Amino acid sequence: MEAFLQVDEGPPIPFALLSPFFVNFLESVSKGIQHKGLEGEAFGVLEEALAKLTDPMRPKGLSQEFVKVTSSFRKRKGRTEAEINADMAKGILLPLINGFSILNASHEDAISKRTQLDGRLMLLPWKMGWQGLALGNTKAWYGEIDMLICHNSNAGQSTVAVVCEEVSDSDSDDEVSDSDSDSDDEELSEADGKWPAEEQSLPKSCIAVEGKKAVSPRWSLVGWHFSQAYATAVTFSFVYHYGFCFKATLVPTLQVSPEGFQIFLYDCKNDIMLAQSFLWSRTSLICLWAFLHTRIFFPHTLEPSQFSFVPKFGYGYELFDKGAVLGFNSLKREEFYFGLSKNSKMWKKEEPKKFTPLIL
Repeated sequence: MEAFLQVDEGPPIPFALLSPFFVNFLESVSKGIQHKGLEGEAFGVLEEALAKLTDPMRPKGLSQEFVKVTSSFRKRKGRTEAEINADMAKGILLPLINGFSILNASHEDAISKRTQLDGRLMLLPWKMGWQGLALGNTKAWYGEIDMLICHNSNAGQSTVAVVCEEVSDSDSDDEVSDSDSDSDDEELSEADGKWPAEEQSLPKSCIAVEGKKAVSPRWSLVGWHFSQAYATAVTFSFVYHYGFCFKATLVPTLQVSPEGFQIFLYDCKNDIMLAQSFLWSRTSLICLWAFLHTRIFFPHTLEPSQFSFVPKFGYGYELFDKGAVLGFNSLKREEFYFGLSKNSKMWKKEEPKKFTPLIL
């Protein structure tokens, strides 16, 4: 793998242990073996993207077009983070998937000034019936993510047209049974402390993305000085699994900058965090493509016995509430929020309790 960015190095992601299927898949395609189904479709997208974004004759195997996208961030002064995020989505992330992006409201102007790619749209939250991309819990952490990268329905994943997701027989295995699900179908206002019904859907196959103009050397993947993506990764995993009752507990969060990207794979059920930083290269683009297709190439839940060498991350145990030590997973489903504006009254109802990550 490529060199780490200038952040504290955590344990590298053990790909052979995490997903033997992914390793074997890469070996098979290198021998010219063709694949059908979802992985075959995904590989077709990768081949198309590599033809555009890479060049074996250039440094790090990156094409002139790719370098043009990232170098423009450094040369132009006064570029906003929203403009950089929109260019990252359009020029790097979306070519690697058959899907679309949803960016928060601060990107409205940046999106309006950019030509949309065919079939790979950049949307705003209200196109999904959401007020924004704010998520979290008032007792722990809340904030607004920059964007979601989602898969189109013709890639066997989710669809942008579905707002209130209905579970069919073929989809039932992807959901966690919830005896209280009927009570959540009522349309409630923000004042009631729960989501309105139309805000209770999330594409099944999506990845949260934080965009940064630069990555500070003080940020750490596993230590005390962490970036917003660190907290987002934990919270997004809990919201995805417990808030929306999806079966998967291993949920990816991505932080992207002009220099490279960091991936955070957090399993909220087992309190295990796998994280790694990558500089941009042909190899790292292949890894990024795999992370964007997590539901195809990686397990839905980690097996704790296989990852006993990774210390518990600590977010399952250190939530203080009136002197009692609780865990994130002790919170009720309706206490996890998503799809609200960052200025929502929900966040102002109650100041967060003191919350300190426990690093064992």
